[in-house]
Amino acid sequence: TEILITLLIVLSLTIIIKTIIHWIKINSINKLEVKLIRNLKTKFFNHTISVHAVQMFVWKGMSAEMAGIMFSLMFLLSIPLRLIVGFLGDKFPLQPMMGGGMGAAALAALAMLVIDGNLAVYLFVGLMAIEQGTSSLNWVSLGNFFGRTSFATLMGMISVAFNIGMLISPIYAGLIFDRTGSYTVVLASFLPIYLTAGGFFLLTRKPAAPVPAREGVYGR
Repeated sequence: TEILITLLIVLSLTIIIKTIIHWIKINSINKLEVKLIRNLKTKFFNHTISVHAVQMFVWKGMSAEMAGIMFSLMFLLSIPLRLIVGFLGDKFPLQPMMGGGMGAAALAALAMLVIDGNLAVYLFVGLMAIEQGTSSLNWVSLGNFFGRTSFATLMGMISVAFNIGMLISPIYAGLIFDRTGSYTVVLASFLPIYLTAGGFFLLTRKPAAPVPAREGVYGR
């Protein structure tokens, strides 16, 4: 199992590095920023939360029945938040809201690390619902920044990266919990990555529209 995980990690890193080199070669730093954000972000780590959330809440002292209810509540709360964030996204810049969502996720991980009992779970659920609510802005920003011309290519490349992450990260969390009986290492490793992703969001700028090459005019 450990050999398989190592091979998967090497494969995912290889794909990510090749992606970064590709965008550097075409001299598009803004596209590189968006790629890095998306690779660091929701699908990679939130899939771990989806798989391990109930067990994580039980680890903090909550009953299994209540943990299942809180897990469902987290996604229920994200529904109105997505609508609200979508409305705000038409009125205000996207970057602060996306960065704020990552900040909320970092605070959720921190709450699980430093607070004991059900209070940690309540804070985690509320803060992660905020992050889930802002996650829809990722695709909105991709379309706003690059339009339809690059959207499908970028989305395809991003999907490859986060699907590999969706496979690796729950296995990583499960192995750590089986060996230590705790999610402390898992949460502590996710915390700086959420913060890094939030920082990238805040730094991201819409790239300048390409200037079409002027065509020669016959007879001049």
